[in-house]
Amino acid sequence: MCKVNKPSVQNIVSAVLACAVIGVSAYAYQLYGNNVALNEQIAENTAKVSAAKTQIANIDNLNAQIADLQSQLDSKTAAYNELSNEKSSVEDLTQQAYENGWNDACYEYDFEPNPEDIPTYDYVAEIDKANSPTAYITPTGKRYHLSQSCAGENAIQTTIAEASEKGYTPCMNCAQ
Repeated sequence: MCKVNKPSVQNIVSAVLACAVIGVSAYAYQLYGNNVALNEQIAENTAKVSAAKTQIANIDNLNAQIADLQSQLDSKTAAYNELSNEKSSVEDLTQQAYENGWNDACYEYDFEPNPEDIPTYDYVAEIDKANSPTAYITPTGKRYHLSQSCAGENAIQTTIAEASEKGYTPCMNCAQ
């Protein structure tokens, strides 16, 4: 029979236990390292979420500003349309008064008024040229502009009265 030395068995068991403890310690250290890496990722992702929330708040603020500007634009457009309608009414009344004055003058001097002889009231001639607003024209264009950027690089500064006298008509984008 073989003799087993007790200290040998104890040494083997101690060695196995020591290896197990070292293995468990290494595994624990690895888990600790993974935990640190995960905590760093969590901190990084938390910062990204915070930045995204800030961007969302900025976008919400910009959307509110856009809605406010749209409301202002709608209000200004409605006011413009109302003024445009009033302008048309004033032009119609002015033409009617002009025609009535023409007819009255004909009767006063014993002429039979002929509707075809009544000239159209010249609004351009009635513009106060000294106080006429600034307009921009181009050498090759047919329209005057109220916005220099709409007129382009070759824009020449003038007045609405002068541009109208030269045959320029209002730009459909910036002078309506």
